[in-house]
Amino acid sequence: MRRQIEGVVMFLFSASAKVKKAQDGYHVGDDVEFIAYIDFKDQLGAVQLCKFYMANAGFGTVVIDKMKEANADFIKNSVNSTHRGRIEEAQKQGYSIQLFEK
Repeated sequence: MRRQIEGVVMFLFSASAKVKKAQDGYHVGDDVEFIAYIDFKDQLGAVQLCKFYMANAGFGTVVIDKMKEANADFIKNSVNSTHRGRIEEAQKQGYSIQLFEK
């Protein structure tokens, strides 16, 4: 069942995943946490895209810890926030993923 939510512009995910191939100081099997911005209005589709983009980046066993629906007001009010750059990137290419530092 598709769940397109009225007024939602994109979804923000807080998630964790396992490293599938060593990269940037991370070893295979390490657990990492990230935030993903997915510019997609359908909730189920956004979840699947989050997992797809993480798999393409070399991560597996993605667990979504939290999901936030970002409406137009949130986007507008984030002009000076730490989210702004990631939101703009997601608006341009459909997604943005940020790993949390160790």
